[in-house]
Amino acid sequence: MSTPKATSSRSANSSKNTCREKQHHETDASESDPRKKPNAGKNAPSSASDRPLPRALPKSSTGTTIVACILTPPFIKKLGLYKYTFCVIYTATCVTRIKCAADSNQLDRLKPGLCFNISCLKYMQDMYTVTPETTVSTVPDNARPAFPLKFMPLADLASNNTHKTIIGVVIDVGLVVEGTAAASGNPWTKRDITLCDSTQKSIRMTLWGMNAQNFGAQPGAIVVSIDTGVREYNGFLSLQKASFIDLLIDPKLPEATALREWYKDAEKNTNGHPAGLTNMVESPVMTVAEANDLALTGTPIYCRHHATIVYINDVEFAYVACGYCNKKITDGVCTDHGNDIGDARKLYKLKIHIIDDELRANAIAFDGVGKSLFGMDAQQLEELRIEDEDAFNELFLKATDSATLYDLSVVYRLVEKPDSDFDVLCTIQECKVRQSKK
Repeated sequence: MSTPKATSSRSANSSKNTCREKQHHETDASESDPRKKPNAGKNAPSSASDRPLPRALPKSSTGTTIVACILTPPFIKKLGLYKYTFCVIYTATCVTRIKCAADSNQLDRLKPGLCFNISCLKYMQDMYTVTPETTVSTVPDNARPAFPLKFMPLADLASNNTHKTIIGVVIDVGLVVEGTAAASGNPWTKRDITLCDSTQKSIRMTLWGMNAQNFGAQPGAIVVSIDTGVREYNGFLSLQKASFIDLLIDPKLPEATALREWYKDAEKNTNGHPAGLTNMVESPVMTVAEANDLALTGTPIYCRHHATIVYINDVEFAYVACGYCNKKITDGVCTDHGNDIGDARKLYKLKIHIIDDELRANAIAFDGVGKSLFGMDAQQLEELRIEDEDAFNELFLKATDSATLYDLSVVYRLVEKPDSDFDVLCTIQECKVRQSKK
């Protein structure tokens, strides 16, 4: 990897407060990567072309001048013990951040979509930092650098792709879901969103932590995700964020404008989605009978049903879970955490009967499906049962209405019973209303 050359000049009358200007010639995007340490595991880039965040400068330098296009308005974020103001920017060769102290106004004039010449910056730890000598001046449109990263069409994604730059239209925003990791006991927060693009493909993206909590975009917004990984799970491809760069919402980019126009002009179905969309590696639609027969071979079967829910047990619909994991509390004891169960809470475990045109099946479903069906968590539903039994019963009647057809993502597994016999267990993983005849 070649090191960018730098030259310096100082005027004869420069004062001690004058920045030593170093004009760094930015390297080609394919030559280097700004991450301090490339991934060494299974998600490591397979080639230089998979590295979308090229380092424009040496690892640490001062007195840097750049031409930067602004992607996000200034925002405050904590880094270590201190708060800083950040902007996400791009230059001719990289997408990165620029930061200053939170109480400084040096980044206030940086507006999304505009381009600036910014001088006397310090470059360290893969981002730029303003200095007291930093100056900002507007750059005309004809000097604007092109966006340095190549967008990967959703139709071209494959499992185990890494470090891809994705652009898509938001067509669905899921609820924030909280839980606890069974192995570590650490709490987690996630939210699923669904994106599509003009290749007529849609894909789910999982956001974690603060990204999940703070995501405020609505359907129709354009999202750019940088340094994105792709994995296959339950028969679908899904996106996973790996970069320190936040999601970009409605960035001022030509590609975003073109995608917005495509979405605006696209014919919509009854859900408001562009007609003809297909999921990436979509699980097949099967009847209950087909899935049950295939599961008898011992191989887990992931598929979808278009079915009606005809029964949900309204007596045993939840269990008391450990506050540190999702395991059931029995006699005040968790199998993993003993008597220390933290803030125990109720989670859904539903016993459900589904039916399609051919067969009826017994199924189970857990917390995410319960929240989708009832619009509240299990603790709230239990409180409703005590306070307003009529409203409680109405929710179950609505969920099991024969006029409602559901799109169910399910998995069938062959399980051994206590009497050494075998049975097929159907677990509903996702539940969406497909059609209501009312």
